[in-house]
Amino acid sequence: MKRALTVILLLLLTIPSVSAGGVTYYPDRGSFEEFLASNSTYTVVPGKDYWSRGWARYVDSKLSLIKDHGSDVLVLVGNVNDNPEMAKVWKRTGLPPSESFKPSIIVLNNTVLITGTSDNIYLTEEAFTGIWRPPKTSLMVFGALFLGVFMLFLAFLSRNNGHAAKFFVLASSLVFVWLMLSQRSSPVGSSQKLFLRGLEVAVGASPRTPLEALLGGLFSVMPPVEENLWLIHWLFLLIMAGLFFYAVPREERELGFVAFGLALSAPLFRSALAPITVSAGGMTFALLILTLMINSILVPESSFLHSLVTFLLTLLTAVFNPLLLLIPLAFFATSPERLKRNAIYLFLLVVGIVVLAVLFPAWFTPPEVSFDWFELLRESLLPITALAYLWWRNERGIRARIKGPIGFLAVLVLLFLAASASGLCEPAYPYLFLAILVTWAVIQT
Repeated sequence: MKRALTVILLLLLTIPSVSAGGVTYYPDRGSFEEFLASNSTYTVVPGKDYWSRGWARYVDSKLSLIKDHGSDVLVLVGNVNDNPEMAKVWKRTGLPPSESFKPSIIVLNNTVLITGTSDNIYLTEEAFTGIWRPPKTSLMVFGALFLGVFMLFLAFLSRNNGHAAKFFVLASSLVFVWLMLSQRSSPVGSSQKLFLRGLEVAVGASPRTPLEALLGGLFSVMPPVEENLWLIHWLFLLIMAGLFFYAVPREERELGFVAFGLALSAPLFRSALAPITVSAGGMTFALLILTLMINSILVPESSFLHSLVTFLLTLLTAVFNPLLLLIPLAFFATSPERLKRNAIYLFLLVVGIVVLAVLFPAWFTPPEVSFDWFELLRESLLPITALAYLWWRNERGIRARIKGPIGFLAVLVLLFLAASASGLCEPAYPYLFLAILVTWAVIQT
């Protein structure tokens, strides 16, 4: 009977495979889903290279959400060159060895093969999209963080004599509704490759950029599953909602709600923050630096501790995207009178950038991007027109503050425009839009 089953299985594997989303299933996807739904235990065996070891970490973390570890099913990750165990059982598939270099899921008797190379293994993530079960520990930790962030912003905004705290409750409600209505997605596009690089660093590979090092450290202490990344993403959005209220002078905190509402209404902003990407972190820290610098301009008396904190946060912001170093550049250009404070900040920042550039030579490698003037005009014409109108309507008042926050933000908008047009860095459309929104809120005051 066992021999007959083996023959039948080999015959099934010779039938044309079923492919979906770039992933090939042998004999079909239903066989893999049966494995996921079964009560069988599993053991993941990775290959020798970092990419297969890192992806095996993801597979193990994902399967552990629904299955127990054990010896019922062997899950092999890699290809015939990378994984010796896979090379031993490959003849049972009835496929040429070259098929192991393609992203595929192969189900054998008590063995599951997850194949590919460092260039495409991440595509097999599509096979696990049906698993969505946030770990209980993660729900508890992030639930406490969500509540802590909400209460912290609420407590500080309640000190304001206006209605900022009430508007923050509304903004938080918008984030919560967006969270509830959003689709639970996985890393997409180029973020999938970054996701794999973070996994490789978590198992011992050398990071090429500070962001890879950050992700590797995160994945080494936290299960690298989409559920955790999804929770982190929404925590960033809640923090961003609160920071909008501090991007304007204290007397007009309520305008932060309007700016945040405009951000949510813009397709450009929402698409830049579509789960799950690192854009949420980059945008949140960019907004944090903007608020610190705007308030630093409004309140000139700042200590060395303020400069140190701003430097550390600026460096962390640049980890997400070196393009965000344009923010301190605009700050220096529009705040020449605060020489001592700027000198300390500039010295610390240059030292930090040099250290990161030496440790991670690929940090400033320009990505291959193209600049689309039509896209830029389509997404930015309306808010830029609104800014021009506000400038014309209140020209005297704005000219009086040109060396303050408005001058800083205006220079920043121009730098983001030039960065996008140069083609030497990632398109700055989302950050440009963020700067425009904050400029609008400041001009209104």
